[in-house]
Amino acid sequence: MVAYSGGRHRGASPLVLPSGRRDAAFSQPLPPSFHRLYRRGCRGGGGLRVQRFRHRGVVNGDHLRYYTAVVHILKGKLNQVRLGYFKGPDGVFPGVVRGKAVHPLPDGFYGTPAARSYALDSLKVLAPCRPSKIICVGLNYHDHVAELGSLPPEDPVLFIKPSTTVIAAGEAIVYPGMASRVDYEAEMAVVVGRTARKVDAGAAADYILGYTAANDITARDLQKKDGQWTRAKSFDTFCPLGPYIVTGLDPRDRRISLYVNGERRQHSSTKHLIFDVYTLFSFISQIMTLNPEDVILTGTPGGVGPLKLGDTVTVEIQGIGRLKNYIVAEVDKSIPSAKFC
Repeated sequence: MVAYSGGRHRGASPLVLPSGRRDAAFSQPLPPSFHRLYRRGCRGGGGLRVQRFRHRGVVNGDHLRYYTAVVHILKGKLNQVRLGYFKGPDGVFPGVVRGKAVHPLPDGFYGTPAARSYALDSLKVLAPCRPSKIICVGLNYHDHVAELGSLPPEDPVLFIKPSTTVIAAGEAIVYPGMASRVDYEAEMAVVVGRTARKVDAGAAADYILGYTAANDITARDLQKKDGQWTRAKSFDTFCPLGPYIVTGLDPRDRRISLYVNGERRQHSSTKHLIFDVYTLFSFISQIMTLNPEDVILTGTPGGVGPLKLGDTVTVEIQGIGRLKNYIVAEVDKSIPSAKFC
């Protein structure tokens, strides 16, 4: 990210993001309003992250500019916003949620919000991003490894889910006819903000758009039968995401829980990850190019277990919200898509 090194306002010292990076700087003073907002945003370690902020004093290239004023940081008040895709009377569009209204983002998530808005309850909330791939991490919580009687892996254990597994909050998870056990797995998901290749862990935050909740649905019997994970993880509807992408979060200590029909089955915190978010991002980017809106599932905590037809399953992550879905049989066409968001 960027250091503030130009000018002084009332004797203030230069601003440096929590990572301590100073690769790029402002050669002109920023206004006091930004200085105050930055200080406020840093309480809790996340800092204000505004990419592609068009200040005349930015130097050292595009790769370290602040996240766009989709959050309108100089005029406004927020360092966290909710982003997603919505379907309204004029079709599908990306937007930013402000209270009970949604403002379209005609130029995408890094664009400026339109002045016009729609009432949130008048829109269908879609999956919050459109990934070209979903990279998943197995065995990445200490408690999950312990319940399996395993040892922590030396490197992240990776697998990929196809984009066709993605559904939104409130949509149905289809129980495949060829499976006899389907499990839930609550996970925090990282949404890529811009193209990343061979990124250092210390710079990973600069490439992350935000975070959302995920459920890595798995046909457990097929996973054991096949001896590898592709079929078990890849059925259509097996990757619920949502309800929104939340920007500006510190991912290092987020409570994560999962409920089946209101009963808590999983409960942990991302502080128990074996490989943290930034380490995972860097490791994966050494292997493959990450494209905007690609998703990284960071692993599931202990307590994984089975689902049955008719169940409602909810993933809840502190600061992100609740991702609720329900289970239907593959042949059941009668249950309409609900809207739980």
